[in-house]
Amino acid sequence: MTMGLNSELVTAIRARRSVRSYRNEPLSPDDESFLRALVDELSEAEGPSGTRLRLLLSTELELSGKVGTYGVIMGARSYVGAVTTNTPGSMLDLGYLFERMVIELTARGLGTCWLGGTFDRKSFAAGADHAQGEILPIITPVGYPAERSGLQDRFMRTMAGSDRRKPFGELFFDGSFDRPHAPPAAAGPWAKALELVRIGPSASNKQPWRVVLAPAGAASPTAAHIYLARTPGYIGTKLGFDIQRIDIGIAM
Repeated sequence: MTMGLNSELVTAIRARRSVRSYRNEPLSPDDESFLRALVDELSEAEGPSGTRLRLLLSTELELSGKVGTYGVIMGARSYVGAVTTNTPGSMLDLGYLFERMVIELTARGLGTCWLGGTFDRKSFAAGADHAQGEILPIITPVGYPAERSGLQDRFMRTMAGSDRRKPFGELFFDGSFDRPHAPPAAAGPWAKALELVRIGPSASNKQPWRVVLAPAGAASPTAAHIYLARTPGYIGTKLGFDIQRIDIGIAM
């Protein structure tokens, strides 16, 4: 699996959205085989900070689509969850690797939805073999998007601000935080990649990433420094793990 900036993956990143309403049917044999192979591959992969995560399929845990999501997800029959240690590096790697999976599944036409605070961990983890010190921060349903989204889906999308994104110049900077990149073309060869970061998913759509390109003023900057701008008073900080650090892994 390659994750370069090729046209198929750019299309998938632009097309990705949080799908909360699914056709109530299992994955086709081909799609289930693809998902299992992808889960196996990413469970063996090493994230940027050197940690790994275990991905768990609900079909393997014989949950039959009965994961408790408090009505947020409708009709999904398959889920994937990430199990890892609760460390800063692990949260970065979880975001990085899990988003790789989400992009690959989107490219195949499958729907997903990042869930961090709106699922019952006990119902998903009932059959999981947790090692001591491991946690289950994130899951996603995987399936075929319903032809029409439900009222709950539209409500959640509005509440999460899923269709709103911060402007380019609020997130990306030239050399220092007092020099915003505006217009986006000022970022030169980094402009497309940064725009894909801008439209990426994040918890409650807070977009806590900030990127400073260096050296300042260069027509072709050689480095992108990613910073975490924490959201004051954000309720996601009460989950017991650093969900905004996962967002930085997604940006990476």
